[in-house]
Amino acid sequence: MRHSDARILVTHTGSLPRPEPLLELMVANVPTVMFWDRARWEVRDEVVADLQTLRDIGVLWDAPEAAATKLAEVYEDAEAWWQGRMIQDARRAFVDRFALCQTDWRHRWITALTDELRSSVGEGVRHV
Repeated sequence: MRHSDARILVTHTGSLPRPEPLLELMVANVPTVMFWDRARWEVRDEVVADLQTLRDIGVLWDAPEAAATKLAEVYEDAEAWWQGRMIQDARRAFVDRFALCQTDWRHRWITALTDELRSSVGEGVRHV
């Protein structure tokens, strides 16, 4: 089954240190309910607010039981829930910030990597 064939996807995003599944689902724009245990997985400080936004709108949950409750609530019309303005605004903002899937992706990657390199060199990191 492809993501696009599902009414709604439920996933454990314990892989947030490797966020590919989360990013793929947000880019694919498929109704999704996610859960993960914050106590087991660290995230960078600059991501905390964005993840909190996903919690606030009911996409990301800290426990499977809470995610299951949300799933039961939206299951019958998951598409309408997912296409709601709050969900779509938050999803687009998340994708724009983290997925780098814009048409000028190459320029953005070069800029981001160049900035990171300059920052690392400025902090005295030795590159081999």
